[in-house]
Amino acid sequence: MRVAIAGSGDFARYLSEELVAGGFQVTILTRSVKPHFENRPGVTQFVTDYSVASIVEGIQDSTVLISAILDYGATFIDVHLRLIDACKQSLACKRFIPAEYGGNLEKFPDQPGFYYRVHEPVRKALREQTELEWTLIAVGWFVDYIMPSHSRYLKDAGDAFPINLTDGKILIPGTGDEPLDVTTALVRSKYPDLTVEYRSLYQLIENIVSRKDDFTTIIAEYQIFSVSQAGSLDPAKVAAHRDAYFQGVKFRSVQEMLEDAEKHPESII
Repeated sequence: MRVAIAGSGDFARYLSEELVAGGFQVTILTRSVKPHFENRPGVTQFVTDYSVASIVEGIQDSTVLISAILDYGATFIDVHLRLIDACKQSLACKRFIPAEYGGNLEKFPDQPGFYYRVHEPVRKALREQTELEWTLIAVGWFVDYIMPSHSRYLKDAGDAFPINLTDGKILIPGTGDEPLDVTTALVRSKYPDLTVEYRSLYQLIENIVSRKDDFTTIIAEYQIFSVSQAGSLDPAKVAAHRDAYFQGVKFRSVQEMLEDAEKHPESII
């Protein structure tokens, strides 16, 4: 079985590795050939301009299309609507996973705000069609950001993620009493010089209202995402979904991930 991945960035590297390890063939849709995908067993690159016709050609042998495209503007909407149209025209590719990978979509579909503005039109298009099977994947925070940069593909998230190892600080949105889905105990003991700063909900809202620049607004909306607990997933529902959809899949705990990083410091964890 072949799976197509739209996008060739950091997240696509994780997806392609795990899919190949699971016995799938992978096609990477990319605007240009990427060296890190060359000569990879089980991985083929298809250069596309992301027109509908080009996407249809790229996914012709695939049964599933997964988007790993990151964009915070209108381009995200345009490209995803084209991906949907291409799947509709495809004879074989009738399953689609858009690039969501956010928080609790059932209780907090509008968090973070900048995410909702570009993701909701895509969700709406999927809800209103009946030709494709589709899935929105909610992951909360990617725990990889607590790892040193040499142990992950994901680029630094800066202050968007509460633990910023690169700049040596922890920025806690809210009071510090709000539950987080990532433990900082081992990180704190390993990096004793990390500074800790609290930022109130009022301060975060002020950053959005003042709109100093788009990046500041995005960071503030990410931090409100944490304060509102929109990134926290219902443990009972997570357990039920694991049983229903992911039997046989090994889920690694944060503790196991940190231990693997200690054992294999030169590897991507």
